[in-house]
Amino acid sequence: MVFALCSQALDPFAQARQAVLAAVNQARQEAGLAPLAPDPRLERLGDAFCAALLAQNRRGHVAEDGAKPYLRYLLAGGRGFHRENVGSYSTNALLLPSQAPALALELTKTMLEEKPPQDGHRRTLLAPFATHLGVGLAMGPHRLVLTHEVATQLVELAQPSVLCPPASPLVLSGRVSAPWRLAAVEVLWEPLPGGSPPEVPPEAASYSYPPRKAWYEAKEFFPGTRILLPGTIDLGRNGAFTWRYRVGTLPGVEVYVFWGGRPGERELEPLALGGCVVAPALPPALSQWSNLAGEARPWAR
Repeated sequence: MVFALCSQALDPFAQARQAVLAAVNQARQEAGLAPLAPDPRLERLGDAFCAALLAQNRRGHVAEDGAKPYLRYLLAGGRGFHRENVGSYSTNALLLPSQAPALALELTKTMLEEKPPQDGHRRTLLAPFATHLGVGLAMGPHRLVLTHEVATQLVELAQPSVLCPPASPLVLSGRVSAPWRLAAVEVLWEPLPGGSPPEVPPEAASYSYPPRKAWYEAKEFFPGTRILLPGTIDLGRNGAFTWRYRVGTLPGVEVYVFWGGRPGERELEPLALGGCVVAPALPPALSQWSNLAGEARPWAR
């Protein structure tokens, strides 16, 4: 049994989200960082994933469908650079919704108190240029599951669809928030999710983005750049850009990381995500995440 977010449970869950956001922003203020804003899309995504973990009695960042956090986020319509924390509290005693705020806050404080080098959760919450947070929650009779869905949303990115036929042309356009400028687009690739084992070993509880397939640099940001692969970045005024690319021929997941830099600095930061599920049709196991986007648009040529 999973407690639904009905009127009786809404207030404790809302209080839990507010308490977690306040604790995270207090820690960010102490670190000299800008606060995170709440994000409804990230919240819906986190709630759905927490519910899946609870229903499937799983832990970690991957449910039975095998989709990694960044893929769930892309399918749900997200376009910022995405990071995720997952926490869980279990007990033999009966849990009540009224306990959600205290438990969610305790899990979050434990993450914020991590020490290097075992401080991955803390670094996610204190990512310097992150802008938004969604607190995902689900509670059953004996377990609460929490996620922090963190995004860096510094690019207005337009993408017609996440489902792309093999070898199809793709044009992504957008605008980078000042003072950032688009510097490069990195293409990552992995096979289509094929599900995951029921039990996730402790050493596999974390996750990483897929390996790099290609890297494209903006000539205006890196003068003298020689483009060796068939992809073009055109920069316009006031942070506008267009990236033209041809999707690969192999079925799988392509993730596009948009890297930006600031004037006078050479260090780059991931600012946004695009992506394609390269397949004739979206695998049925992934449809629950695309449904969170509120629309199911066909491929637009």
